[in-house]
Amino acid sequence: MLRFNLLLLFFSFLFSLTIEDSVLVRRWLERDTYVLGIEVRASAKDEIGALRALGEVDESIRGLSLPYRGGNFVLVEKKRWDPKRREFERVGYEGIVRYTFTLKDPSPQERVFETLSSLKEKLPISYRVLFARYELSERKREELVSELKREAVERILENARRASSIFSKKCEVEKVVFSSPRVPKPPVVMPLSSAKAPKPEREDEAVELSVRYTLVCR
Repeated sequence: MLRFNLLLLFFSFLFSLTIEDSVLVRRWLERDTYVLGIEVRASAKDEIGALRALGEVDESIRGLSLPYRGGNFVLVEKKRWDPKRREFERVGYEGIVRYTFTLKDPSPQERVFETLSSLKEKLPISYRVLFARYELSERKREELVSELKREAVERILENARRASSIFSKKCEVEKVVFSSPRVPKPPVVMPLSSAKAPKPEREDEAVELSVRYTLVCR
């Protein structure tokens, strides 16, 4: 075994040495964005009535000046089976619109529920919470990934210095390959039947970055 190790050390001095390895860096960060999904449905005998109700809802939601995505209307026919005629008959229309609010904290959602509750008293609408959760904002995520990349590069350079010392060669980084950051998917929340403001817990989120690299020692 001693002879083998001596031979390996001898050939390492004569030839260049290629080392391939990877590093994994991870950081935990508190989720900073509250995301709320709301669905509103409007029922009417005709298309105009359903669209008019959704239009008033949409105008009120926009008037809150809260950041959101969505607001596209979907209109479907409501049908009922007629056993005598043995066919479906149209009994009206239902309009559907969904909103996803991105808030700093849950407190502004009270304005959303107050608005919808007030509209429900005068319009043929119903609404429900689809999901409510905390997420890591895109800005925070990008900042964190940049920090992880710097940390990974520093560790790779330190590994190169250690390899240089071990093999008595000059080891340099030849290639670095960053994988896509690994982030957990937001928790799946089943649609809630309640129309009340939810209060989910804020949790930390782990973001991982795996980096493959190649060292060449000469």
